[in-house]
Amino acid sequence: MEEKILGLQKSKIDIFNEVIEGGSAMLKSMNMAELKSLFSYD
Repeated sequence: MEEKILGLQKSKIDIFNEVIEGGSAMLKSMNMAELKSLFSYD
């Protein structure tokens, strides 16, 4: 569980940095499962 939380935190930081820098490569490279995992509470 802790590993998933740490992974999600890193993904959210990466996405934040991409949005701030005006890039969207990170979002385009994510698959549906990865996007869904950002919003799951499992």
